Amino acid sequence: MSIGRYSSGGRAGLRHPLELIDKALEIAARPEVRLALYMAALSAARCNPLLRTLYKRLRANGKLSKVALTAVMRRLLAYMNHRLKALLSKTATAKAEDSNQA
Repeated sequence: MSIGRYSSGGRAGLRHPLELIDKALEIAARPEVRLALYMAALSAARCNPLLRTLYKRLRANGKLSKVALTAVMRRLLAYMNHRLKALLSKTATAKAEDSNQA
């Protein structure tokens, strides 16, 4: 099963600006994931150069701090999903090579 860029944010309770999701679904989504992402995004918005520029650009465009931080959270989640897909692909390739050699 593949998790898309936008569906992963929905599963974590982070709404995409273009999606109309019922508020009850957002509240019912994994609060533990949201809390962990919030703390990671808070740190990343201060220390990571790429995410800091994203955060500052959104704030300069008049977005509220929580909205900008939510964008950083979504970006982090998309990056983590990308890295997980790469790791799983690499693992599957290594297993296939091992089975072919045996």
